[in-house]
Amino acid sequence: MYDEDDVPVIRDGILERLQAEAETLAKRLSRRAHPVEGRHACPACPFRSFRVRERRQLRVHFAKYHSAKNQFVCSGTKQLKVILALSDHAASSQTSACDLLETSATIMRSTVVPPLGATLHHIDKRIRLVYKAAGPVYVNADSIGTTLHVRRARNTYYAQDFTDLLLREAVLCHAQVADVLDNMDTEVVYLETLDDSEDEGRHAPGYGVVSAPGNQAKLLTYSAIFREQI
Repeated sequence: MYDEDDVPVIRDGILERLQAEAETLAKRLSRRAHPVEGRHACPACPFRSFRVRERRQLRVHFAKYHSAKNQFVCSGTKQLKVILALSDHAASSQTSACDLLETSATIMRSTVVPPLGATLHHIDKRIRLVYKAAGPVYVNADSIGTTLHVRRARNTYYAQDFTDLLLREAVLCHAQVADVLDNMDTEVVYLETLDDSEDEGRHAPGYGVVSAPGNQAKLLTYSAIFREQI
């Protein structure tokens, strides 16, 4: 569901989970913790972090920006879409959707390379959605055309392997566009989160599922992360 400004509106059930997670994270931040590479990272943000002496500012940031007013997300609508995708996957696989804030931040942090600045709150304008055969991923906008070579159709970015997948579906569906979109909309894909392998997976015959290495792979769907807007 979207509001009049095309901002994703999180359902009440998901909001309750996000609120519970935010309260748990706030308690964790109140305890002493060791910095990583000289900085304290916000667990609910893909990139926001603070210097060692700014631990109090981290707690202020979390209380101010990860609130019900912002649907507990301050990085922008794209992290909200990842949260919706994770929730949809949990519902379809009959599992519990937990740690949505941390997991969504981890997914975006792993695919947006090079990482964005540690002082950024809102990152939507600095990342782009790229369609790949192994699943949709958000990438650093500055990497497109330099370290990442993809094709573009207006505001849609896609890799060659995605066009191959689309062509295959078109052939299988006898060029019936509605059937192609339905297949692409419901096909389950793995999105690598913490595995650095370049193997993006391959289709398992008879299952329509893309398999990928690593225990940290997350299942997402094309439609759930993309929704109606890029």
